Amino acid sequence: MLWPRKNSAAFPAGNDASIVLEIAGGGVPRSLFLGDLSAVPQRMLASQLHGTYAVVKVAHHGSADQDPTLYAQVRPSVAIFSAGADNDYGHPRAETIATTEAAGALTLRTDLQGRILIGLEDEALTVWTERQDDVPDEAVGTAGVDDPE
Repeated sequence: MLWPRKNSAAFPAGNDASIVLEIAGGGVPRSLFLGDLSAVPQRMLASQLHGTYAVVKVAHHGSADQDPTLYAQVRPSVAIFSAGADNDYGHPRAETIATTEAAGALTLRTDLQGRILIGLEDEALTVWTERQDDVPDEAVGTAGVDDPE
């Protein structure tokens, strides 16, 4: 668990106190799950992050309140946007999708593709989606993902 920081009272209960997880090892590609953090705690979290991530679950359903430098720093191979279809908030936002794509990520969206499964096969990410809208058939390489350990 990377966030919230232990014994921190910096943020009251709510989106900015949501849990951020890093998962890696045991055949799982290095992944970062950003909860619902807004841009300010994303900037604070960035100082804790080292290397790149194969998979990033984008914060707060891909809202506009993101820190683009965090995504540029972690350079995800795949960015997952978890958002309901036709939601009233307009998530994910076009500028946030552009941010992750500028960082080099393949964009996957639950509102378009439904369930998303990511696997690791011969050091390459494999992607399965419930609906095949705009998902490439080829595997996504992870050779450039830096594991700081």
